[in-house]
Amino acid sequence: MRSPVPRLFVLHWDNHKVLSKRRDKDDWHEAYGTLYPTGTVTLDNGMFYRTMGELRAAYEAMGSYRVEFLDEEKEEGNQTIG
Repeated sequence: MRSPVPRLFVLHWDNHKVLSKRRDKDDWHEAYGTLYPTGTVTLDNGMFYRTMGELRAAYEAMGSYRVEFLDEEKEEGNQTIG
């Protein structure tokens, strides 16, 4: 049996819950991430989370977010969101 491998994903989020005068508050942002077999998560913007739950809580506090795992099959016209 193969040992578990890291899973790659794309995180999309906005900052609509954050009080700010910045214009990009409602713009969608994107970062690539890795979920390691140990449960830890890193993003290409330098952020580190101990668990996927910790990442989800952080981005939910900022606004809307979506996690799209790259190893999941995509059906025609529909994206599978993890």
